[in-house]
Parts: sequence; structure tokens; C-alpha cells
Amino acid sequence: MKSALCSEQQARSAAARLAEEYDLQGAESRLETHRMMVETYSILGKGFQPTPADVDSCLASLTRGESRPVSREDIERVALKYLAKRC
Repeated sequence: MKSALCSEQQARSAAARLAEEYDLQGAESRLETHRMMVETYSILGKGFQPTPADVDSCLASLTRGESRPVSREDIERVALKYLAKRC
């Protein structure tokens, strides 16, 4: 297993910041998800340019494959899982 990109506290902090800034509930959710992914890595001091497949995968993880709006809890859950590696 790869090591965590950040601490659990950093992941929670990043998730809170992102949930306040991004609207992942509308028709532009793919674009917003792309921007959110880029900013997430930027917050951690890393560069990342997600592919369309990365964006689709992230959205599927956020919504657990359901057709519904993304919640603040979804963002925090995914941040903890992928950034802090808490499964």
C-alpha cells in the first residue's frame, strides 16, 4: 500500500475547504470535479492534471455510483480514503 499523501487532519481540512468552494451538484459537476482535483493536489504542494477517466472515477467514488448530488460528507470520505489512506 502506498503511503498517505497527508495526515488525517490535513485531509479533513482540505475536504472542508473544497466542500465550501465547489458546487458538485449541477450540470457542470465534471468541470468542477476536475478543478477540485487540481486544487486538492495544489493544497498538498503537488501537481496533478486529471484525465477525463480520473474525473469520472472521482465522481463515481464521491457519489458511490449513484445519480445524486455530492455532499460535504462525500468529499470528506473520499479525501480520507485517498489522501490519508484511511479505508
